[in-house]
Amino acid sequence: MQHFLLLGAGFSRNWGGWLASEVFEYLLGCPEILSNALLRRALWKTKDKGGFEQTLSQIQADHALGPSEQARASHAFEAALNRMFGDMNAALLEVDDLEFPTAQRNTVAGLLARFDAIFTLNQDLLLEHLYMKGGVRGTQLPGLKGLPGDDGRIADSWVNGLWTDSGQTFIDQNLQPIYKLHGSTNWRTAAGGNLLVLGASKTQVIQSSRLLSSYKDIFDESLGRSDARLMVIGYGFGDIHINKSLIRAAQRGMQMFVIDPKGSDLARSLNSTRTGANVIDSTAEEALFEQCLIGASRRTLREIFGADVVEQKKLERFFNMRKD
Repeated sequence: MQHFLLLGAGFSRNWGGWLASEVFEYLLGCPEILSNALLRRALWKTKDKGGFEQTLSQIQADHALGPSEQARASHAFEAALNRMFGDMNAALLEVDDLEFPTAQRNTVAGLLARFDAIFTLNQDLLLEHLYMKGGVRGTQLPGLKGLPGDDGRIADSWVNGLWTDSGQTFIDQNLQPIYKLHGSTNWRTAAGGNLLVLGASKTQVIQSSRLLSSYKDIFDESLGRSDARLMVIGYGFGDIHINKSLIRAAQRGMQMFVIDPKGSDLARSLNSTRTGANVIDSTAEEALFEQCLIGASRRTLREIFGADVVEQKKLERFFNMRKD
């Protein structure tokens, strides 16, 4: 049995990372937004229609804007996003430990170390700061090389350095691979721009990057194995391209366990046509859950790895359950 982990914003939230709704509230106070009525209107317009990522996509696709106005708006919004990531990373880097105060023997780091590979949609540096520097097992971010800093020295820290595509995705079989499917705040393109996947055109951005497209292929190949078992923590199933990969994997036999406050009801909660017992259209995500979900936890990692031995045993079953 192959065990894989998929992380979303809800994972970092356990240590103070912001969810999409909280990012929206942060952006409202950014000087780039306060001084631009167009951006402020766009933020509010897309608040419940994809959030801040949809805001960026709308600006980039708004043909009513002149080229120069569109460029200024996009640049200002990206500057606000960079400000947000910078502030969030600075706060996360003040966190001393991945663990919560506990007398239990099980730990978050111990859980992470049990997976054959970790896939994450998060672009913050929480994992690099608290897990990769002192993880239970050696870790790697395949396919990256360090960039020289202002002093000419090559980056030697996953957190403090800048990284770019090395040109090949070599995987050391003795190390646990961590794949940041949507890039990272300290990754750069060959042209020097940020290697971040944001907005509605995520598939096109991924396809344009050798590194990220190789990560996507590894994600599909790993979950496509008939013995694949996936634990999902903090992902709200809002990315269509990720959901399509999960649906294809489920058809090949993948099993899934979800940690989310809504538990097994997560997919149903996303169906806007579901009101009470009335359903106009069932969704592909609902079908995915019905097909491959083998368990869920509605409790936070802080609760689970605090003193919740009962829920810890539920997670243990994920690793020990036999597939008939």
